[in-house]
Amino acid sequence: MLIYFVVYVILLILSLVDFVLKKDLAYSIIFVVSGMFILLYAGFRTCSIDYEGYRQIFLSLDGGGLKRIFDSDIFVEPGFALLNILIGNFEGMIFVMAFINILILFPFFRKYSPYPFITLLCYSGLFLYSGLMGLIRQSLAVSICLWAMTEPKNRRFLLLVAGAMTFHVTSIIVVLVKLLKRQYFELRTYILIGLAAVASNMLFYNIFRIFVKYLPPFMEMKLEYYLAFEAGTTFGFNEAVMIRLFTFSLAYIYRSEISKVFPKYGPLFVNIYFLALVAYTGFGFLPQMAARGAMYFHYAELLVVPMILYVSSNVVRAPLFILYASFALMRNITMLTTHAEYYVPYTNWLFN
Repeated sequence: MLIYFVVYVILLILSLVDFVLKKDLAYSIIFVVSGMFILLYAGFRTCSIDYEGYRQIFLSLDGGGLKRIFDSDIFVEPGFALLNILIGNFEGMIFVMAFINILILFPFFRKYSPYPFITLLCYSGLFLYSGLMGLIRQSLAVSICLWAMTEPKNRRFLLLVAGAMTFHVTSIIVVLVKLLKRQYFELRTYILIGLAAVASNMLFYNIFRIFVKYLPPFMEMKLEYYLAFEAGTTFGFNEAVMIRLFTFSLAYIYRSEISKVFPKYGPLFVNIYFLALVAYTGFGFLPQMAARGAMYFHYAELLVVPMILYVSSNVVRAPLFILYASFALMRNITMLTTHAEYYVPYTNWLFN
């Protein structure tokens, strides 16, 4: 368990770099080295929540040739199936998935976050273990979709989303970003949409069961499984919702500053983050769908929090940084203790 705490402390120390170093060559070198460290940490691991599940997928594809990609008994997307077949080695596949993910995701953080190391600190609590070292297919799909979401009106948007869908079909939900604008909505609009999400949580379950039957077989199979497995389980006003609501409220309070300093992307990322709150609450009657659907938009928190810190006053910035560093630590502890059987002890085949 100590290794996980050490990684958090390293990222915490690195996050202080954002307050003292200009984003020059030295900064970029430190950021690249940090990415290489995360790659060694995640890419060579032999543990995680879905590690053995992915091993079974690999074994089911192994030796079958390219024709296995579209076999009906292989319930994974063709891009991921093709990668397994081409690499031909399970540990190699885990490393390549981590490498591609970091290669796509970390430059995005570097470009769009005003404090990239603080973004990495928040990332450690939210998606390092659940995504990069867990749900690797969806994690890669999200990384691709993030680049698409920056330009929802661009022709490449649909191409990137289609590419992401070859690794996780749920990427289709990202088309909702096309409904957003690059300015803040009025407060009453956010409130009305939020109330609609709450109503959906309470009333939409039976309607959704009927709707699922008209989806493509692959999606229907997965959703029917979740409906059966999670029957009677719902997400309500929990800790995750409170943190998101608190963060969104801060982003709205600082709307003038964010719009002024980050005119092109700031309000857009805040609106995307609001979608995470809506998806998580609105589909709360089906927790897996709520968590996985909201995940695409929840990544915006990794940009919204640094933007809030960047535009806040010196008096407020330090307490807010401590608060979000505490959130990251709490999320690390929650993830690693809840799923301790998958992560403790940490194992890495480089050192075995």
